[in-house]
Amino acid sequence: MKSEFLIAITQLAAEKNLPREVVIKTVEAALVSAYKKDSGLQGNISVRIDPDKGTVHVYQHRTVVEEVTDPA
Repeated sequence: MKSEFLIAITQLAAEKNLPREVVIKTVEAALVSAYKKDSGLQGNISVRIDPDKGTVHVYQHRTVVEEVTDPA
């Protein structure tokens, strides 16, 4: 079953005559920007929308090191 979110993305793509993948990538980029602004976090944030399930995943990428130099 498609989520309302995916239905809206599909409808927007059809209305604007754009490939659905382009709309999904644009929404992902907008969500990254909004997440950074809202959370105050900077750095490596990525958002992935599963085009089959309609789920949205937000990731913050960090580097694992032996000794912590910046605990933020």
